[in-house]
Amino acid sequence: MKLTIQFTLLLFFLIAETSFGQESKGDSLSIKSEIILSPEIFEKAKDSPQLMQQIIEFRGDRKKLKKDFFNSSVNLMQSGIMQIQYKIYKPEIYVDKQEIYPDPTEAYDNLDYIKPVRQYDSRFEISQLNLSSTEHQNVILNSFGVLGIVSSNQLTKNNSGFSALNTTTMEQRYAVCPDEPFKDQPVLCFGTSFLVHGDIVITARHNLDIVPLKEMMFIIGYKVLLESGAPNLSFKNKDVYSAVKTIGSEKLDQLDLVLVKLDRKVESAPPLIIEKSFEITDRESIYALGHPVGLPIKYITNASVKSKENELIYYTTLDTFKGNSGSPVFNRSTHNVVGVLVEGGVDFKYNGNCYSANLCGERGCIGEKVVNISLLETEIQQLINQEAE
Repeated sequence: MKLTIQFTLLLFFLIAETSFGQESKGDSLSIKSEIILSPEIFEKAKDSPQLMQQIIEFRGDRKKLKKDFFNSSVNLMQSGIMQIQYKIYKPEIYVDKQEIYPDPTEAYDNLDYIKPVRQYDSRFEISQLNLSSTEHQNVILNSFGVLGIVSSNQLTKNNSGFSALNTTTMEQRYAVCPDEPFKDQPVLCFGTSFLVHGDIVITARHNLDIVPLKEMMFIIGYKVLLESGAPNLSFKNKDVYSAVKTIGSEKLDQLDLVLVKLDRKVESAPPLIIEKSFEITDRESIYALGHPVGLPIKYITNASVKSKENELIYYTTLDTFKGNSGSPVFNRSTHNVVGVLVEGGVDFKYNGNCYSANLCGERGCIGEKVVNISLLETEIQQLINQEAE
């Protein structure tokens, strides 16, 4: 029997009544109840560091959330209200299924499925993520702490904030083929960074060779908008930052990493969480967030550790590109940062009269180079503390 997903607003209300019907006297439980039901919670959280921090602390309670959701799903499926078609991603092939899972816990896991822009392509818009999936909720929360790096001459000041200037599309900049995904999106960023302290980001040091520090601007919210499907090219004052100074060490320099102090504290998002211990093992599941070839932020998933050079350097099957330098790499199990992307292979291949993206899942790859930031967590914290003194 062919079944389809029918996640309507009615379904959300039904789930709320069966699992989350009780309101809390305190703020914390109220947030835990809303997080799966209310997409607006994420927009509210962007403007409230306190709310954002409470949501992030809630991550540790994911098992309880899933259990509550499963219990309500059982009743909904038995009553015929909730019907599910699910798709499973396997390496190098997408498999469609046409029957329903007997176990609602398995059905829930497939809320994580996103339709790719083409076979083997693992780049997705943040706006494609499913707010009913706890995994996707964590990805969305992490995306708030990722800042694109742009040249100051690419932005112009206006009454409400900043607007992007002189943007060319990926097709214009890289002569990509007519069927290349994202070809009509603007190229704005030349690098990626992420927040590790209130006013400090980390990125790949070689980004400093592209644009002088005094001309660097860091922006939050360069993404494809859910409502219009168009890239956001207007930024509020609170989402645009300039660089004050670099903070580094000999060890960070050798690994192509640098901390950058911003002109003020980022109020719209808390720092990302660095995993304190990450043992590099082959096929460890990971994902990244960043700006491939300067495009609006992408969620880059369906990837794993390919090999390691040593305990500090490993290679991955991430579909990352120029512009992803400085991107955070996350442990998919914990959603904590376990790496910083610093180098990759050849981004495009020539097809006779145009270029198409090189994808790891399609033809294989030598691997995108990542620094294991978990082994540097103590040193980074020391540098931050010294700066605060």
